[in-house]
Amino acid sequence: MTATPQYRKNPYIIGRPISEPKLFFGRESLFDFINDNLNQGTKVILLHGQRRIGKSSVLSQIPNFVGKDKFVFVSFDLHDQGQSPLPQILHNLAKDISKQLRLSADTFKVPRTENLAIETTTLFRNFLAKVYQELGHKSLVFLLDEFDVLSNSEHHQGFDNFFRYLQSILEQEDKLFVIPVVGQSLKDLQNLPLFYKRAPQQKISLLNESNAKKLITEPAQGVLDYQLDAIQAIWELSAGHPYCIQVICHAVFAKARERDSENWTITRTDVENIVNKAIEIGEGGLIWFWDGLSIRERIVFSAVAEVQTSQQPEKYSNVYVNAEQCWEYLKNLGVVLTESLHKAESQLVKENFLQREYLSQKSGKKTAGLKVTIEIVRRWIVKQHPLHREVRELEMLDSEANRIYKTSAELRQQGADIHKQINHYERVLELNPNHFSALSDLAQGYLLIPDFANAIRVYERVYKVDPLRTKDKYLGALLSYSSQLMEQREFRRAVIYYSLANDVDLNNKTVQKKLVEALDSYGSELMEPQCKLARWQFERILQLDPDNNFAKKQLEKCDKVNSKRKPFVLGSLAVILVGLLGFAWSSQASFNKKVAEQIAFPEKELDKGKVDDDCRIDSSEDKCISYGENILISSGHSKEFNKGITTFQDAIKAELKAKLIKDAKTDTLNKGNEVQVDQPLQDVQIEDKGNLISATDKYKEAADFFGEAAGVSNDENNRNYSNPEALIYYNNARARFQEGSPLTLAVVVPGDDELLARAILQGVAQAQNKFNDEGGLKLKQEGSSGQLLQIAIADDGNNQERGKKIAEKLAKEQSILGVIVNNASIASLAALSEYSKANSELAIISPTSSSIWLTDKNFLRTVPSDIEFGKQLAELVNNELTKKKLDKSVVVVHSADTLDSVYLKDAFEKQFESDKIGGSVVRTISFSDPNLKLKVFPEEAEAVILLPNPASIKQAIEIAQLNADPQRKQRLALFGGDTLLDNEVLSQGKEAVDGLVLAVPWFDKSTKSKDFVTTANQYWVEDKVSWRTATSYDATQAFIKALSSNTSREEVLEKLREIKLESDETSGGTLEFNADGERQCIPESESQPGKLYEPTIIKIVKDESESAEPNDAKFSFGVEKQGGC
Repeated sequence: MTATPQYRKNPYIIGRPISEPKLFFGRESLFDFINDNLNQGTKVILLHGQRRIGKSSVLSQIPNFVGKDKFVFVSFDLHDQGQSPLPQILHNLAKDISKQLRLSADTFKVPRTENLAIETTTLFRNFLAKVYQELGHKSLVFLLDEFDVLSNSEHHQGFDNFFRYLQSILEQEDKLFVIPVVGQSLKDLQNLPLFYKRAPQQKISLLNESNAKKLITEPAQGVLDYQLDAIQAIWELSAGHPYCIQVICHAVFAKARERDSENWTITRTDVENIVNKAIEIGEGGLIWFWDGLSIRERIVFSAVAEVQTSQQPEKYSNVYVNAEQCWEYLKNLGVVLTESLHKAESQLVKENFLQREYLSQKSGKKTAGLKVTIEIVRRWIVKQHPLHREVRELEMLDSEANRIYKTSAELRQQGADIHKQINHYERVLELNPNHFSALSDLAQGYLLIPDFANAIRVYERVYKVDPLRTKDKYLGALLSYSSQLMEQREFRRAVIYYSLANDVDLNNKTVQKKLVEALDSYGSELMEPQCKLARWQFERILQLDPDNNFAKKQLEKCDKVNSKRKPFVLGSLAVILVGLLGFAWSSQASFNKKVAEQIAFPEKELDKGKVDDDCRIDSSEDKCISYGENILISSGHSKEFNKGITTFQDAIKAELKAKLIKDAKTDTLNKGNEVQVDQPLQDVQIEDKGNLISATDKYKEAADFFGEAAGVSNDENNRNYSNPEALIYYNNARARFQEGSPLTLAVVVPGDDELLARAILQGVAQAQNKFNDEGGLKLKQEGSSGQLLQIAIADDGNNQERGKKIAEKLAKEQSILGVIVNNASIASLAALSEYSKANSELAIISPTSSSIWLTDKNFLRTVPSDIEFGKQLAELVNNELTKKKLDKSVVVVHSADTLDSVYLKDAFEKQFESDKIGGSVVRTISFSDPNLKLKVFPEEAEAVILLPNPASIKQAIEIAQLNADPQRKQRLALFGGDTLLDNEVLSQGKEAVDGLVLAVPWFDKSTKSKDFVTTANQYWVEDKVSWRTATSYDATQAFIKALSSNTSREEVLEKLREIKLESDETSGGTLEFNADGERQCIPESESQPGKLYEPTIIKIVKDESESAEPNDAKFSFGVEKQGGC
């Protein structure tokens, strides 16, 4: 029977290091690591881990478990030394040596601080020499706790001197060793000299389940009897964190001691009942889990914690939640998702605050799941740091934004012009989109102008952040704007904003009355021309006000109007409007409520006929997807291009109207049209302004206009395809007037970056034009012409919301057999899940994204992945530095606001710091860092890796120019990614970029690319062929190879897994896809595995010809190593 615990001391220890060996469990492999390194003569062994993970306890136990016969250990806590000068630190260290080794005060005089200040080196080394004599054959090991406190000290000179001095005596004293312990990631210790960073390092991490069980049960053995489910409950709560185990068990023991019964068996229920108490007594240690994080990390940490609570509030299982749910949760609180927040998530995972696991969905797709590693910490976070209270801390992130906001507050106090104040608030939000105080003031400023539309837009977000304080202002803005719209007889829009007001305050009778009035007015306006649309408005009134007689009478009038109407006798405008909205109008058709909701928003007017009404003006998904009816990326378009657009629109209208006519079952509509049952829609003649036209006529006319705009000519020598968008529309029009349905693909481009979009479209247009010129897909029926290819162009604007909507629309359009997507922007990441939601297997190929985050069973790419880029770049840097006999220490400069740059940085670091290479990234800096030029050349670095986005190319060149400054002692080696494959780098960098080595997906001077480049240059005379054009061409060629007559999405995806393209069918090199959708080379024999497609390595070289002038040297990119296949 277990002993009565009422008068037993609690054996679980909180708040001090564990010095008793019998109460310490685990860490055997760590002690073996230390023992092996000390015996091998390793002078410095670096230990690191989170706060409260047991680092100080480990230091206390090292003398008990490591080399007692060879080493003597002295502990020295640096926690209070951060403000001390070197002589004071050495005096305190000598005092601790004397005390812990119990040295005679008469024989061993501790050097005084004032004397050490005069003769630092001699006095301390003389003291150590006497200590060595006393120790005999044993060596002295300093156990330095809180070593990173010195690194964080503001007194830079003091800790720097200590580091240097310690290094010097370690290099000279054979019998001295050091084991420092730090509580930060080594990369965060910017001031730590390379001498220590190069030391063998070991992380002090969570206990495994076996050792955790020992820590739970053995201290109270013979007193408490833990059932297995109680041990499991503690494991689930603590995840093996020793401090959390001690806290939980301390509370369990204390509760058991209070019992009057003789039952001291501990069950899961007992553990559940003490969780809140454990959190209370352990709060002093739990605080670090919050205080040790940056503001961004806190926000992400809290978001994950709260989403977990919403899914399983009472469970210990600490389940993973979809990462997208966490981001959506933040958005619903008004937070703008910035790249720095995504980076914070990665850092939390890296430091084990969060765990990430890829979860399988029913669709087969894998999605990132997140959970807080330690459940009891998660519960404490939810309780003490609710996200709605902490989210405003994001305001503190940008000092410049706060300075401008302070200025705007002064302007407000001075009564300055409101427009000037608004400009300041907008500037604040440009720098920090999550400055909620500026957001609230901006909304108020818009109200004062008054600009109701913008005020509402901003208040909508402020309302999410602080609904209680914002509700009245938001509601007031909605009602004021709605009232203004009513006065302007904009009844439809008034309905929208009164509905929003009703959502904000569901019980407000005044708002409901105003909404009813707006619905009355809008319904009446729709009554005559569009009775069916009006009907829904009056039905809504009756839902809000069942006794409304006016609505009842209007519904009766609607019924009478409908009974008198014959099918399809509405005016032509109504017919076309209905057709555009995508639903059939007949006497039997019931009104679709969703359509009514669409009607309540700004409609797509069929007869606008304005060519400038394109995606850049109206960013709805309808205007941002085009087969030829909208302008998406072309600037400075010609008159012929404009005519092509309007004519293509006319063709669509004619085809739509022909469908309505052909589907009609009464003689009324068919009268005079003489429509044959089997007549193609394109050939049905429609009356248009007194003339009979067909869609075929219009598509042919549009093709002529687009062909002229694109530079199409029967004479191959006179072709100049200057406009890829026009060339695609030309081929689309050809495909539509050709007999038989066209084959359809889509390409998504970022219209906000015309150069990038143009490069992608050039590759797509070239492949499409080649396919159509060759007759398209040959049909088996004799005498039938082939099916041609049409391409839908979509512009996601690199905007997440627009990208998702476009993806959703493309996925639902079943005629689209595959989609070519652009770079790894946030828009692309958001869109990928939408494509996967399609019922059919819609294949996605990216010609530009190397990101490992863009993965899916439907996803393929024609460029190497970040893993391959990181591997090649790391090996390249390693080889160069090894060849020059330099240390493998580099600086990485990247664009922290661009996903491509961030992912490549991470991939490079992982490869370069792997055991295989053993390199060190001594500093990572963002191009946006205001102190970039001061930080970019630390003394221990031998190379700089430049990974800019296009906007940061100029800064990358400036870094190269600084590196080449004659006053610098050493010129570092320069390496970079594909964005630096730019003529601006050559023209502006000149001598400074000589020798810069780049890893790129494809290169036009490669021998493998020669044939493609020759053809592409004939197409795009005015443009240099870029790698994006080449890889987009390959993506389109892969899709074309997978097409067949009457094919389905599933068949296309299946064939893509099997296709093999020879080098004469691509931009250079063979092409096939492996099981993960990665591009690889066709193996020489079936028995060999396919080799992944590799980046090409190029180098900037100087023209060494005799004709080159010394002061006018030319530089160019040259092939260093052939990539591809």
